[in-house]
Order: sequence, then C-alpha cells, then structure tokens
Amino acid sequence: MRRLIAIILLAVAVSTRIQAAAAWDDMVPAHSLIVPGYGDADSVKARLKATPMRHIEGLWQIGADQAVIAIELCTDPAVALPGAEIYQLTIVEAPRPSIAPGTVFGYAAPSGRANTYDARIYTTSLRSRLGKPDKFTLTLSADDSHLSVTRAKKQWKLLMRQTFHFLMRIGLYADPSAERDIDGMTRIYPASTGKPAQPVYL
Repeated sequence: MRRLIAIILLAVAVSTRIQAAAAWDDMVPAHSLIVPGYGDADSVKARLKATPMRHIEGLWQIGADQAVIAIELCTDPAVALPGAEIYQLTIVEAPRPSIAPGTVFGYAAPSGRANTYDARIYTTSLRSRLGKPDKFTLTLSADDSHLSVTRAKKQWKLLMRQTFHFLMRIGLYADPSAERDIDGMTRIYPASTGKPAQPVYL
C-alpha cells in the first residue's frame, strides 16, 4: 500500500512538473520582445545595485569582445507565472548593429538542482528579431563568476559563437589567438567575490 501511494505521489509530481514546463513554454513569446531601459550599461548597473540581487542577476559577457547580457527578475506578467521566479535575459550591447539594446535574449527559472537554471533562449535571427526559443540549462560556477550554457537536449556544452552567431561581429576570427570555444558567459557586474554561490557545509 505504501509503495502504491509513493508511486502515485511520484506520478503526480512528475505530471505537475511537466504541465508547469508546458505552461511556461506556451507563455514564452515565439519572437523576442524589445523592452526599454537597456540602452546604457551604467544605467542597468545602477538599477541592479538598487535592488536585492539574486545570484544569477547581473551583467554577463559572451567572450572577450561580444554581447553583454543583463539577467534580471522578469516582471512581464505575460511570461512570469504568478509567484514564479523567472529571470529575463536582455541584450545590453551586441557587436551586430541590427540587434538593438533591450532585445530579450531568453528566460530562465531555477531548476531542482542548486545553482542550475532551466532556460528558454532564442536561437535564430531575422533582421532585428530573434526567434525559435529552445531549451537550455544554465549553471553557475562555484565562485559565481561563470555561467555555463548547455543545450538541454544534448549532453555537450554549447559553442556560443556557432549557435548565437547572429550576436557576433563580422570578421570575428581575424585574431588567431582568440578563444573560439566559448561555452558560456562571464560575469562583469557585480564583480565576483570568489566565494561559492551558495554556502558550502563541510
């Protein structure tokens, strides 16, 4: 009897999680929105500084000279489920002039694993609009300074410059010393303290 109850509870939990994920997928716009307030990195920093920042929030950079992404708690009622902790990834700077500041790059929500987030990130561009949101996993490094990006359907880390080439500057590979296999984002604000993102108990 106890085993049957445990199986039923597990099935309900899995079903609820699947339904929640499906509901969130339905709420993510098919094409990126462009929102105001991201035309200047300093103003974004000031806004972040004025609020209690969560671990994933801040400014993140893809590569040494690539796009700058702001990650903030999403306040858009069309995407953020009531009471849900949903984060919005928004472009602040992109080498490609066709991608405007304020273009929403994707969304993320905490997963069941510490420092790991379930994300929907746009993977294609048509002129100034991004489209085709796909499932990714974002993972904060132990020192809170790096955010790795892994495609959820594959067990390999994402090569940012290949998948999100629409964010990159033309002629990017002119410098042979440049690192090509970028598998995530580096925090540029606030500066990492070098401490673990979550307390570590020994």
